[in-house]
Amino acid sequence: MNATIPIGVLWNAREWAEAIARLPTELPLPCRTALVPRERVAHALRRQMVRTGRVDLLAGTRFLTPAAAAREVLGAAGVVFTPGEEVFREARLVALLRRGLALEHFPLALLQDKPGWDEAFAATIGDLEAAGLRPGKLRERDVPRLSDIATVWEALDAAAGSSWTTARVVIEAAKVLEARPTLWPFAGATLAVASGETSAAEARFLLAIPGVHLALLAARPLRRHYLDRIQALFGREAADALVNATAPRATGSERDLLASYLFEPPEVLSDPARPLSDGPDGTVDLEEHAGVEAEVEATADWVTRQVM
Repeated sequence: MNATIPIGVLWNAREWAEAIARLPTELPLPCRTALVPRERVAHALRRQMVRTGRVDLLAGTRFLTPAAAAREVLGAAGVVFTPGEEVFREARLVALLRRGLALEHFPLALLQDKPGWDEAFAATIGDLEAAGLRPGKLRERDVPRLSDIATVWEALDAAAGSSWTTARVVIEAAKVLEARPTLWPFAGATLAVASGETSAAEARFLLAIPGVHLALLAARPLRRHYLDRIQALFGREAADALVNATAPRATGSERDLLASYLFEPPEVLSDPARPLSDGPDGTVDLEEHAGVEAEVEATADWVTRQVM
């Protein structure tokens, strides 16, 4: 696994775009890869680059999701597979349960007669797979209930063959890179950004990328479970980077003050040296509503006024 130090903590799209710009490149044809959680984030970053006058970054930056990058790694390794098993998993479960499995804990008749067990097993196995686990790991505990889940999981894998879920694709690609880092198929530096949504399978894959630059998405309020998760996935240094990060401060308007100090802890908000509002300036409006329905209706009215 790659031992890498986060290049920083990112608070917004502007800082994310700047982190991409700081990646080392080689002239005359600079090339870099930015791994993003979803395609719409890539669109937002491209728009940010245009708005900030960094159009030069667009031509040399490749945006990919971790799943897409993992598929390319497996392709480079010659691994034969078909992505998208998530779509078929519940249907396979129904067929397997009807056919019958040798289970220790769960009564087979219950699983066959009561609806919803296919969804429950599919969701559970999906979560375990995203956590980077495999059926054999469950059997190590020697617990009948876990052994049954492992049995169902193994039967699912056998029925699926080379059809893999996204989590399976990512974890298998991580194994490939851990064994042969030279199979990373993209030239130039790579920026990987992690958050509380990053799964254990994705974290293993990101850290297996040779020479990866890691950044973390900041969170306010900074909750203990987020720090614990980041530390478990990326190490103590990553968690310390989040603890020591300070949100960007701006005081040009009411909106800037709100963005700078929203959800900050009491010790920050009570600082007598903290900039305070000079009064309403039209950039922020506070309204109180009787309930959710009234708030939604008021929001719709506000949107209508903005577009008319």
